[in-house]
Amino acid sequence: MSNEFAVDDLYSTGWLPLDTSGCDRDSQGRWYPTKRRIDRECEDLGATISLDEAEGFGCVTASWNVGDDSGRCIAGTTDEALIHALAQARRSASRVQLLV
Repeated sequence: MSNEFAVDDLYSTGWLPLDTSGCDRDSQGRWYPTKRRIDRECEDLGATISLDEAEGFGCVTASWNVGDDSGRCIAGTTDEALIHALAQARRSASRVQLLV
């Protein structure tokens, strides 16, 4: 998964860079949240994201959890994994809100 794909996925959840503090830009110039910003956004969602770097395999796994819903994604870089996991956590949080 490329960083651009992960940013596409995040934007498809309705995430917008209205406040670019704690953000960086991808190769297409689009803003995306860095780890510190993702941590803050997860806290606001009631979500958690954890990282596991598989040494020697060149990949990073990000696991996310929102209430009873959880999942994981594997990517080539920490940023890619975190961005994609945030997108999934946002989707999960919106489903949880619909059920309440």
